[in-house]
Amino acid sequence: MTIVAQDSFNRADSAVSLGSATVGGSWSIPAIAPGGAAWGIDSNRAYCVSPPSSYFTSTVDVPKNLAVIGSESGDHTVSATITLSTTSPNAGLVAKYKDVNNFISCYLHNTTWQGFDVVGCFAGVWMSLVSTSAIIAKGSTVAATLTVGEVWSLHISGTTVASGTLTAPQIAALSGPTSGGLMLASGLFYGTSPNDPGDS
Repeated sequence: MTIVAQDSFNRADSAVSLGSATVGGSWSIPAIAPGGAAWGIDSNRAYCVSPPSSYFTSTVDVPKNLAVIGSESGDHTVSATITLSTTSPNAGLVAKYKDVNNFISCYLHNTTWQGFDVVGCFAGVWMSLVSTSAIIAKGSTVAATLTVGEVWSLHISGTTVASGTLTAPQIAALSGPTSGGLMLASGLFYGTSPNDPGDS
């Protein structure tokens, strides 16, 4: 296995940048709308500094705060240890990031009604690949791994929790050099359920 990028975030705190990773160069913050807030480092952990607060009723409207790194043309795996806040965060991973219209993301929730979503954006069209009612405990730390190729899979703390197969058009949309990284969805769901204020 080739390590394209790896980061411990073991460097000075910053509220404006993730800086350069241990391996793989500098982090990039895509200007995806809505969203695209700055990321920083706090006590050797990456965090989204001031994610937008808004209301959304669909995945398309969710403020998407991404931080990506590396470039890989083949299948790849993105892994991170994620500490969820106790305020209903949607934190997770992004894989096969080609541009703001083509990538796959995993939203981890610690709400009482949903555990995670795996969502793809293919040629600007959003599609839920899977969701589950399995609960991730509030305030917990989990090891999340998202592997994407023709077949994708999501692993939480060593257990495979979801998998599926991409269609030919979806594979084509994610072809060529792509990146991986972190994501945090912010805002208010239907105006009643608060998502993460940025402290995951």
